[in-house]
Amino acid sequence: MGEAGKILADAMEKIRQEAYASGWRDCAAAITKAVNESRPGDLPSMESLNERAEDAPITSNNSAGAGGQIPTVGTVPHYVLAAVKKRPGSTGAEIIAAIQSDGHKFDDRLIRTSLFRLDKRKVIVNRHKKWFPL
Repeated sequence: MGEAGKILADAMEKIRQEAYASGWRDCAAAITKAVNESRPGDLPSMESLNERAEDAPITSNNSAGAGGQIPTVGTVPHYVLAAVKKRPGSTGAEIIAAIQSDGHKFDDRLIRTSLFRLDKRKVIVNRHKKWFPL
């Protein structure tokens, strides 16, 4: 890379860093403003937050293959799981057709891979070439 390219790359990096810092400053300012404008009764007490936390189910969202993990919204596994829940007992071809008929342009291979990965994660199960949610 020539000298001009290096200068341009340095300028672009500086612009990126300044934009990132500006976003954080704006975020901090918005949070500070919201906290300052709220009244003490608007915010929940620590006791009520602790009670809600104790009642909440414990979930795991790691990618180590935890059983029962719910896929991220908007991903192929999310749409596959939704199709299996909507039409339990469907074959792989029926699930592919259902997802593609909803307007999603995913390739068959991606959908079939998601079926088998969700099966491996014990979110769905394959019984006699038909898919069911767990």
